[in-house]
Amino acid sequence: MTYLNEIKGNVINEYICRYPNWTDIRVTEYIKNSDDGYYLVVKAKENEIETEGEICFVDNDKKVRIFSTIEELINFIGDRQSKKWYLQLFTKTGVSAIVTLVLLVTLCILVFKPGQADQQVLQFIGGAFLAAIGFLFGTTTTPKAT
Repeated sequence: MTYLNEIKGNVINEYICRYPNWTDIRVTEYIKNSDDGYYLVVKAKENEIETEGEICFVDNDKKVRIFSTIEELINFIGDRQSKKWYLQLFTKTGVSAIVTLVLLVTLCILVFKPGQADQQVLQFIGGAFLAAIGFLFGTTTTPKAT
């Protein structure tokens, strides 16, 4: 949680700089992007009136990108989704997929070549494969920000 608190602190500092007349600046929601940062919703008060909230993105280097309009946010998301395929291989999901594929191939080779591996090795590799599948396709949830 320390990492997330540090991110929230960075975000609040950026909003203080951008909107000096805002008060009670706080992160109300956040979601971890699959592999490269967080999207956060920030609310505050301006002239004692609650703001609707703004969305920002914080990358793994803790750089804060504040979106002033929905169009900016949509363009940002579109640009990030159109990454080159070879760059996606080096994301957490890409590396997980590669490891899962290697384990699957190894498991198939050992299963279809009788006498090549004992039962314990097959169970170990099978367990590792199932864990990799769970990591790759498992769901993640993020709790509400406080």
